[in-house]
Amino acid sequence: MKKIKSEIINNASLWYNNLIATDFHKGFEKWLGTLVNDSPTAYDKAIDSNYIATNIGSWKHRLFDGSHTPHEMWEKVKNTFPDDSRTEELKAYFFSMFKDLQTPAGLPLFTASKEGYDKTASYLKNHFGVPANWYYDIQTVNLAELIGATIGMFAIMFNWNKKDKELFGEMASSLLISGLIGGNPFVVVASLVTMARAYNLHKKKKGYNFFISGFKKGSFTSSLFIGIMYVLSAPLWIELMTAFMIVLISRKYFGKISFQDIYEWFMINLKKIKIA
Repeated sequence: MKKIKSEIINNASLWYNNLIATDFHKGFEKWLGTLVNDSPTAYDKAIDSNYIATNIGSWKHRLFDGSHTPHEMWEKVKNTFPDDSRTEELKAYFFSMFKDLQTPAGLPLFTASKEGYDKTASYLKNHFGVPANWYYDIQTVNLAELIGATIGMFAIMFNWNKKDKELFGEMASSLLISGLIGGNPFVVVASLVTMARAYNLHKKKKGYNFFISGFKKGSFTSSLFIGIMYVLSAPLWIELMTAFMIVLISRKYFGKISFQDIYEWFMINLKKIKIA
């Protein structure tokens, strides 16, 4: 039974975080935004008071207005009314936090400078083609991303004492790819925790070579799934079915796949295209 639970949570972590790293997240995050009534309260207005006064950052204002990190939000809630009880403040604090977390914009991990953000975002876009929205996303977290990170951490906990080098490698690489592409900082941290734990369990080995096969499998699986979802232009259910089937087949025959042969085939056909 424990093994079955472990497999379920492992697969849930892999597939959920891969899904959230694709365009699927847009519809899912919009649906999450309907879970509770988001009509603004007096506490919400106090939290947004800096933005209301300055209009800084438009929909990205939570990263810049100095009111939306956990600590800053708590200070705003405490100072909203002089005579409310601590229980009322705590209730308002967590309710306001949840309402912001359920939106696609999420909440920031820290407050950033608008000028610094614009400068860095422009540099990343011009030199590496990184979208500005991704740079915002990697500095914030929303409910969909928090769920993915939670599932990922549960997967790590379930396998904490297992000396399965391929499993740890696959978990680490899958979380890393989906976390980076999806802009989920907590999932990236979960990946690093997985690598550190795997290294500690196998510290008699040299470096990280002991789980390189699993690492390749996880990164290949996640990259293939996310890539298919982005490349296909079809109804969502067709994209999902196609991606799932191709990935499942690829995982089954992963050990027989020669990346060198694929690369050589690609280069040969690329040359043919250039000649034509």
